[in-house]
Amino acid sequence: MPNSNGGDVIIDLVGMAGSGTSFLFLLQILLVGYMYGRMGSGLYWKSLLIISTAGIIGATFENFERIMYVYTGGNGKFFAFSILAEPCWIVSEFGVVALNLVKIRVLTTRKVFLGIGAVNFLLFLAFCALRIRIGVIRFKAVTLNSTEIWNAHTPAFAIIAVAEGLLTCTILFLMYRQAQREQTISVGAPMRKRLVQSSMFVLLLVDFVGMMLAITSSFQSDALQSLVKPFLALKSCSALILGVDAIILKGTKSDPNQTTGSAKSSFQPNNATTIQKTTQQNLGQQQKGQGVAGKGKSMPAFQVEDADGAP
Repeated sequence: MPNSNGGDVIIDLVGMAGSGTSFLFLLQILLVGYMYGRMGSGLYWKSLLIISTAGIIGATFENFERIMYVYTGGNGKFFAFSILAEPCWIVSEFGVVALNLVKIRVLTTRKVFLGIGAVNFLLFLAFCALRIRIGVIRFKAVTLNSTEIWNAHTPAFAIIAVAEGLLTCTILFLMYRQAQREQTISVGAPMRKRLVQSSMFVLLLVDFVGMMLAITSSFQSDALQSLVKPFLALKSCSALILGVDAIILKGTKSDPNQTTGSAKSSFQPNNATTIQKTTQQNLGQQQKGQGVAGKGKSMPAFQVEDADGAP
């Protein structure tokens, strides 16, 4: 039972932040903020920071209204914070879709991007209307959870699942088309390379979570409501998952055992060694065939740059 003075409101808020999904939002903002300050830059990292900030603000609003509801003996006016929290949930949940749009902008033309963006803008408007409706229902019912509120989440989860799935499929298609244009032998190798280097596996995981939320929330079974909780937890820390994946991807690209720059886009390290040996052998054969002892000195052997750019 909370205490009755203002100082203990803060203590109770901190205590509630250490449990449930509130702790995930707190951990997410701390870690994403740290990664952003240490090595993050650009629109992608700023988006992750905004998503994390929106999540912790929304969780704080809901915890505050719960505490004040008890302090005031059941005064429902503080549930107006449910409406204020909804813009935070909109940013937090639709943020992954925005990150996918950033990826698509790099892979396609401006015309195609505007068309895809228009479709997702319509989905965004529908999602905003559904989320605001959830906030209004909570304010009127003076509660955060009820059968009506549970049912109101289903179409919102469904829109998120459709938006994320649509963009992920679009990214996969664009990557396949790009691999086809750049292929020399088969599509498989460049396609696998792009899948690994573009965080696609993590995005597919996020899409799977969104799909499961949409499916499980459409039933009112107590068992299924319990099944929703782990998916909600994963959804709550999606920005943290994407941030960690970005750090891992950045470390992979800077691996000294791999080539970088223009060399990396052309061939892999093992192939580079083969090319170097083959080129040197060809030069030796040319020198031997011409019978000129020192002519090879004017033709330096093919050298591959290492990860630091030094030959």
